[in-house]
Amino acid sequence: MSCSNFLEARARFLVKNIKSGRHYDSLVLVVSCHGLPGYIATSDYKKYCKVAIHRTFSYHAVLRTIPRIVLFDCCQGIDTRESVVDEQGKSGQTTVESTEQCKSVEEKDIFGGKFKNQKWTEIDDNPDHWLGRIDAANAGFQSKIDSKKGSLLIAKLYEKYKQKMEDEDAPFIHEIMDEIQHELEDEGKQLPECVWNTGTRYVVFQKKASDEKNGHLTNKVQLAKSIQLNIVPLDEEEGALELVTVGKLSN
Repeated sequence: MSCSNFLEARARFLVKNIKSGRHYDSLVLVVSCHGLPGYIATSDYKKYCKVAIHRTFSYHAVLRTIPRIVLFDCCQGIDTRESVVDEQGKSGQTTVESTEQCKSVEEKDIFGGKFKNQKWTEIDDNPDHWLGRIDAANAGFQSKIDSKKGSLLIAKLYEKYKQKMEDEDAPFIHEIMDEIQHELEDEGKQLPECVWNTGTRYVVFQKKASDEKNGHLTNKVQLAKSIQLNIVPLDEEEGALELVTVGKLSN
């Protein structure tokens, strides 16, 4: 199955479920691969536009009714941080062995380009309404992986949520990403960039509370319920997660 067929099938699946009455807090899409400015590189040596990817999940207006977090874990160029070179052309740093390596269809082609879809009408939200977009590196620079840890960004994301999942008030997603951005830049690895439309910065990943049925919710979950956002029903498995969208989210 091609990348476009897979993504479009998932988008249709989500549309069908939303229209049938199932409630979702949000969509989380992580794309980890080689990349270049504005595109991902597919295994069949084609460029796939990043805008086309996240717009696939807003092509149908009903998908714009839920927040969508899209993380592109790929390079945006070939640049990386370099050592300062003196007038004699000698580097001021000693070379050390490292386990790190570099990771390296247009929007009109969505759904085969067969439909005359109006991107934004007076009765629908903008296609990027409730979109949170995360790029693992800023324009022109590489996203790094480690032979042991894998993606440096994904590894940090996992570790931080693992540590903070037990907190009484789980952090907003922008707080986690702010920490990761500062750390990766300070370490000289990469500089992730984030765009949070329509308040998606306030999305929270939180461990499902076993006593939720008794009304014992955290402040942020209570806030989410108070603004009548849908909480996806989850199984009672220990360690299950729920995604809660909180804050000032306008329709």
